[in-house]
This record gives sequence, C-alpha cells and structure tokens, in this order.
Amino acid sequence: MTTLTLDEKLDIIEKYDANPEQILNILVDLQFASEAGYLDDETIKLVAECLHLTQTRVSEIVSFYSILKDQPQAKYVIKVCNSSPCRFSHGPLVFAELEKQLGVKENQMT
Repeated sequence: MTTLTLDEKLDIIEKYDANPEQILNILVDLQFASEAGYLDDETIKLVAECLHLTQTRVSEIVSFYSILKDQPQAKYVIKVCNSSPCRFSHGPLVFAELEKQLGVKENQMT
C-alpha cells in the first residue's frame, strides 16, 4: 500500500493556504487521497505544524468527526438491517450466515 509523499501532503495543505479555518477540508482531502484511508500520526503532526495548531487539537478534530479516521479501516463495510421489519424477515439468519461465511464476528475486519 502506498502512502502520500511529504510533497503531496504539503500540496493538499497549501491548496487551502494552510488556513486553520479549512482544517476539516484539509483533513478530509488528506485522508481520501491516501490509499491507507486514514490519518496517521505523522500526517496529524504535519497538519498541526503547518496550521500552527497543537497536535492534540488536530487529534481532537479527527476524533470528533465520524468521517475522519485515525486507524486503518476495512475496505468494504457490510451493514445488516436490524429494524423490526428486518428482524421478522430473517435478518438474524442473514447476519449469522455472513458471520459463518466471512469467519468474523460483528465489528471485526477480515
């Protein structure tokens, strides 16, 4: 898996003039430009330095917004409906079969 180079990261930050008011846009662009699909500690530190913020503040922002991730994520996410109609339409059987076929429990990655 390739990661963004320092120059590529800096280009994204400079696209927003390293403006702290644009931090959410910067973080989203950095995350989605990376094949890894999340913001690692190195990237968070770089953003903090370029925007003259503390690393803690940037980490707080990453943890606050659900669209931003600071850990590797699954490439595909399978969600099984658990509403009342789905439960009565054999939703639990579908869920059990997925666990069996994929060899993982709920909220695990394979």
